[in-house]
Amino acid sequence: ILSKILDLKNLMNGIKNTIKSFNNRRDQAKERISKLQDRSFEITKADKKRERTNKESLQNLWKTIK
Repeated sequence: ILSKILDLKNLMNGIKNTIKSFNNRRDQAKERISKLQDRSFEITKADKKRERTNKESLQNLWKTIK
């Protein structure tokens, strides 16, 4: 009976370690996703600013040509 209890204890420890490992990987994935989302937002923001600047430049050029 004692050996079965020890086997169960070892099994439980193995399960706990597996769950901890899974949770750590999940947390790392969430962090990577968050960083990618932040980067995507910054790129979109920069693209919009660039579009605005280009539009203003074209408008100024058009005014100059007229």
